[in-house]
Amino acid sequence: MLPTILLFQAASCASHLPYEFFESLGYQLRRVCNQEQLWYELNLHSPELILFDTHTMPQDSIRLIREIRSLTVNPILVISPNNDVFDTIIALEMGADDYMAAPLVLRELQVRMRNLLWRQQLLTKTRQQLQQNSGYGQDVYFDDYHLCVNRRQLFRNQEAISLTKAEFELLQAFTRYPQQVLSRHRLMQHTHHRHGYVNERTIDVIIRRLRQKLCSGLFVTVHGEGYLFATIPSAKKRGLSRVFINI
Repeated sequence: MLPTILLFQAASCASHLPYEFFESLGYQLRRVCNQEQLWYELNLHSPELILFDTHTMPQDSIRLIREIRSLTVNPILVISPNNDVFDTIIALEMGADDYMAAPLVLRELQVRMRNLLWRQQLLTKTRQQLQQNSGYGQDVYFDDYHLCVNRRQLFRNQEAISLTKAEFELLQAFTRYPQQVLSRHRLMQHTHHRHGYVNERTIDVIIRRLRQKLCSGLFVTVHGEGYLFATIPSAKKRGLSRVFINI
């Protein structure tokens, strides 16, 4: 499968990145012109590399880079009209992996994209090996519940409990980090919402729904910090293991 590169570039910007250039390198290019399309593509296709063109959106660029980073771990390469050290530092601090100033040298862009994709492939391979060694993806048991990871289903005493995709992902994140305080921002990194964009308010809504469907005491609110999963999951069925915490 060809690596997918997502180019975020305002419609008013005259494209200076020809499609033929990406095709000649063996990449599939998808271009989006607004934020709604951006969130849709990030959730649906999970591109291997994001090219973020700031030519016509300098005021929103910093915020958008930070929001993109909260949704994906894949590399972000910022293309800017400014060859300014301050702009470069800010973009990198907000989560960009690399920065190029116009006018672009296509050969240099090719090398930078290749290096970012190679590093991401190496990280993905390493992560998969760690997950295999740690038993990641196995079924999880806690209290009377059975979280079937591969089938993406939750059971209580063999009775299925319907979960949305976002609810399942959030519950799975809690089972990976039990009895640890998880900030809303950290939970956002594990969750994708059907409307594309996940914010802190979305996390609160999903937690409320999980409390309605499961035992509400499983999800402890740590005021000013986030949430805590108040039980210890196991890879095999066992008795009650919840620790009641008064915060």
